[in-house]
Amino acid sequence: MPTTQRIAAHLPYLRRFARAVTGSQSSGDAYVAAAIEALIEDPSPLSDEARVRLTLYKTLLRVINAFKVNGSEGSASVAKADRRLQTLAPKARQAFLLVAVEELTPAEAAESLGVSKHEISELIDEAGRDIASQIATDVLIIEDEPLIALDLKDIVTNLGHRVPNIVGWKFWTRHCQ
Repeated sequence: MPTTQRIAAHLPYLRRFARAVTGSQSSGDAYVAAAIEALIEDPSPLSDEARVRLTLYKTLLRVINAFKVNGSEGSASVAKADRRLQTLAPKARQAFLLVAVEELTPAEAAESLGVSKHEISELIDEAGRDIASQIATDVLIIEDEPLIALDLKDIVTNLGHRVPNIVGWKFWTRHCQ
């Protein structure tokens, strides 16, 4: 199969990844174009047909990390989830997206980013903690059974949320409606 066909099969995914990393479709596309141009100049990394996808991500990340990533196209056009992703540290965001969205294995993501398997694990954990802290909220538990209320509190706090108070249902219906 010609190289252009092997690359073309991965372009939609590469563009999606670049958009998520940069926060902008136009910036993402510019980085993808630069990565493809780099591979046209030196196609030798594409010689291993089994690793074309990995080579594309690796080249794209090398291009993205060589230059300052352009921000979003405008706050009104960027979805809330995209804005949250943009607050993550660049390497942590890249590691998270490679594994969670692009479904690379941690070993493939580590190779793509040029970091060790231990570092990729730390980056993914960092992204997870940052995302969890962004979506944490206060949860009021309304439950008459004390053991069930405490179990609910444990579940909710283990998910990263805060429980400012536990109120019994009978109290709630009499005093808070």
